Amino acid sequence: MAFITKNDNETSCFLVGCFEGIERQFTDIQELSAQGYIQLLRAKRYGRWYVLKTLSEDAAGQNVYVTILRKELEVLMLMQHPGVVQTLGMEDVEGVGPAIVMEYIDGETLASLLPNMGSIPLEQRQRMASELCEALAYIHSQGIVHRDLKPENIMVTRNGNRIKVIDFGMADTDQHAVLKQPAGTLNYMSPEQAQQSSPDVRNDIYSLGLVLQDLQLGKVYR
Repeated sequence: MAFITKNDNETSCFLVGCFEGIERQFTDIQELSAQGYIQLLRAKRYGRWYVLKTLSEDAAGQNVYVTILRKELEVLMLMQHPGVVQTLGMEDVEGVGPAIVMEYIDGETLASLLPNMGSIPLEQRQRMASELCEALAYIHSQGIVHRDLKPENIMVTRNGNRIKVIDFGMADTDQHAVLKQPAGTLNYMSPEQAQQSSPDVRNDIYSLGLVLQDLQLGKVYR
């Protein structure tokens, strides 16, 4: 409902889509990163920032990459937890194409914070470790294996230093029947994960142990 002004023939546009800074369409689209077949963009809608995860121009027409992006969406939509990046769905964004729409996390990756981790009080680091364990336990409770848990895929919010797990591009479940092959990052991958394609939560637990070691020492130990 629009607000009525002193002149009954005039109405405020506050709630009808024409308020300054409020747009129905995504605007102010900026590239955050581009790596491999994936492009991450930041975009504004209704005065809020979002992240759009889409395919690069070269990958957009290849079925294998379209399938990977679709699988990631299906995995993400199974989860709703404060320690996991929130996903709203997939949209065909003008000028971008099909994109997974996710919350924008104002913060830094754990990887970028590790060099200064020694200046963070031990109690706070212990809380971060606890939050990461809780998030991973939730992920596993949904039948999902992340398969690429590492400091680069863990965000720490600027407000409150809260943990959020991101990037489920390599995630897998027992229910999915596509893209079954070993995956992960070598320094954080269990020996078994490097050889086997079946999802196993124990692989994530191995990676978690290495991440917790980094968190405790304030650096990548390996």
